[in-house]
Amino acid sequence: MLEREDDGGIKKTVTWKQRSARVYVATRATYEAQCGSVITQYPLSPLRGAESQKQEPPRKTAGSFISVSGECPLHLDEVRHFLTLCPELSLGWFEEGRLVAFIIGSLWDQERLTTDALTLHKPHGTTVHIHVLAVHRTFRQQGKGSILMWRYLQYLRCLPYVRRAVLMCEDFLVPFYQKSGFKMLGPSNITVGPLNFTEMFYPVRGHAFMRRNSGC
Repeated sequence: MLEREDDGGIKKTVTWKQRSARVYVATRATYEAQCGSVITQYPLSPLRGAESQKQEPPRKTAGSFISVSGECPLHLDEVRHFLTLCPELSLGWFEEGRLVAFIIGSLWDQERLTTDALTLHKPHGTTVHIHVLAVHRTFRQQGKGSILMWRYLQYLRCLPYVRRAVLMCEDFLVPFYQKSGFKMLGPSNITVGPLNFTEMFYPVRGHAFMRRNSGC
């Protein structure tokens, strides 16, 4: 059971279908309470293995999340934005009430991502744009990012309007997403400063058999 505020600021109790004991769709308020203040102070940073630990400036350990997308352009305002518009497309992993990893998604209605996809949610789209997969820095290198992505893709198969999922990541993370079943679309049309990205997709629609046997 989760509490959610409607447009009039009135709290309503909402029951979400729980995907496991610790992985479930969460509300904007939950994310803000767990990581909002730290994301405001420290933008999401790339996951680069041991090398990044040497290069990163000192930061507060509690509440600091690492993006598994490369240099991530998504900050707290965008997280709030998408959690307000389409909370059903975001997934959080909680342990003992603590947020340890999360995915933020929205709908898109074109074949390839454009800069508009960074801020827009297209309610009639059939493509889920995965903006960010982030893991709390104290839980990194434990496989939680891969597990949460697997759970998220399973969840998308239960949504009849979703045909595929897309994301963009830096080149060094392509093998990570390929292990989750993503395929390359080619260089992304989106750049962030000097950084270039690879666009990848996951065919959700082609898993009809798995969807029929997933309990959805």
